Amino acid sequence: MLEGDVEPTSAPVNPLDVLAQQIVPWSQAEEWSVPELYRLVRQAYAYRDLSETAFHGVLDMLSGKYASVAGGAGSSLRARIAWDRHNQRLAALPGSRPAGPQQCRHHPDTGAYDVYLADGKTRVGALDEEFIFETRPGDTFLLGPTPGGCWR
Repeated sequence: MLEGDVEPTSAPVNPLDVLAQQIVPWSQAEEWSVPELYRLVRQAYAYRDLSETAFHGVLDMLSGKYASVAGGAGSSLRARIAWDRHNQRLAALPGSRPAGPQQCRHHPDTGAYDVYLADGKTRVGALDEEFIFETRPGDTFLLGPTPGGCWR
């Protein structure tokens, strides 16, 4: 890394899972106009080419459109937001409030292992314990920003 010998990286394009995880707390903080939220989301580099169809698909999922197909009220696809399609408004559903800012994460909290350069002193990041147990010697991976960061 110090010698500049690192693999090229690229930004994810339209990570809809991350978008869904952001829309829920945004709708809990305030009611949103769907067109206004779509314009805001498209300002983020990763969503610059997000189609309105894909955006509405995320809203469909978050508003419970697919819950009955996936197992009903106990499903992970149960409604998280209320989407008033007539007035194009999003709002929180009662009981869907997160416990706090720690809910705004892309990855769950688990044990982490620190990663150091060969000098054994320079810490460059941390790896999730699940990741550690799923990788094998020789696997290539990218250290990125802290998953707890939220863009608002």
